[in-house]
Amino acid sequence: MKETHLYRVLQTNASILNMFPNINNLDISYNCMLKIDSLGQLPHLTQLNLSHNLFDAVPDVVTQFDSLCELDLSHNQLTTILKNILNWIDTQHTKYGTFKLYLSNNPLICSCGTTTFCVGFLPLTWRIIFFFFRNIRKFAEKGLELNFDYDVYVSYSDDCISFVKELQKKIEDEWGFKICFEDRDFVVGESIATERATAIHKCRHVIFLVSPSIVENEWTRFEIERAKYEKFSKNLQKIVVITRDISLDNIPIEFSSIWKDVILIQWPIKKDEVQMAWQKLRLWFF
Repeated sequence: MKETHLYRVLQTNASILNMFPNINNLDISYNCMLKIDSLGQLPHLTQLNLSHNLFDAVPDVVTQFDSLCELDLSHNQLTTILKNILNWIDTQHTKYGTFKLYLSNNPLICSCGTTTFCVGFLPLTWRIIFFFFRNIRKFAEKGLELNFDYDVYVSYSDDCISFVKELQKKIEDEWGFKICFEDRDFVVGESIATERATAIHKCRHVIFLVSPSIVENEWTRFEIERAKYEKFSKNLQKIVVITRDISLDNIPIEFSSIWKDVILIQWPIKKDEVQMAWQKLRLWFF
């Protein structure tokens, strides 16, 4: 069931898979799924592929499958593994003698909850790793004849101006990257469409700040289409969508055309969660 828009079906019929109780291997990757409340009763399920979705936490529903011994969560947005999931994995491992868990390409952050999966020396060698990564990346881009004037282009609406200033402080002053945003970097008097297209072309990544006033921003669709073009042209590396004070149900439909290429961060309110969100964003930049 790869690339089948299964999330739309599950919204109205969460038990649809009960029609196939003997499933052993279920692949629902590439479905732009943010959460799963239920997949029905699947007592024989041993392998579950949830890769290439938008999960920011391991779905609790996986713990309902007593026979599961292989779980693929690679290419999602996990930053941590909660204790109840770790305990369940230990139980499955003890029961079957092995449990395979795939977590590649997730922005996991070393903490008390993820030390089992994180490299112990990472905090001590972070600056060294960052130094080598930036130099290797520049070498690779030079070989591909890619030249970026900026690290990231920021698309935003009027109610996000203050947050853009926070981004500028974090990205430029603390992390040493360079951002491009309209109020500072666009040339006055030039065509606004040309300026936006040129700016996105000159940037390694794009951040879309999605807030309530985005529905009134007439340039959002243009920037999405341009980002999609640059992504398909192999110039743009990452597209990050940060939602603020808006539910996922109210995000403009135009974003559906790029969901499979998007890194989604739902910006939190609590101070400790905000710090985690900054770390997640920084990890994606690397």
